[in-house]
Amino acid sequence: MPISGLVIVLTPKAARDGMADGFLESMRSNLTLTIGERANDRIPVVLETATAEESRSAIERLRNMEGVALVEVTYVDFADAVTPEPTPGRSDDGG
Repeated sequence: MPISGLVIVLTPKAARDGMADGFLESMRSNLTLTIGERANDRIPVVLETATAEESRSAIERLRNMEGVALVEVTYVDFADAVTPEPTPGRSDDGG
């Protein structure tokens, strides 16, 4: 289960015009996110997903949300991630 530490940076308009409250409400409905306390234009978030692909997809969705200027990935832990079994007859160099 990949766990990612993220910092969501809001656009100046979103941070200034109160869009952050609506943004935070929409994020709270997502059960894979744990949201920290907002500090100016930055919101710390922990993302837990079942696979690395789900993690990448969730981060991309966050990046595309209105009012988001940037999603900084500060930490990723793949310790519990499932490693695919090697393909028989195939070496690490693809041969």
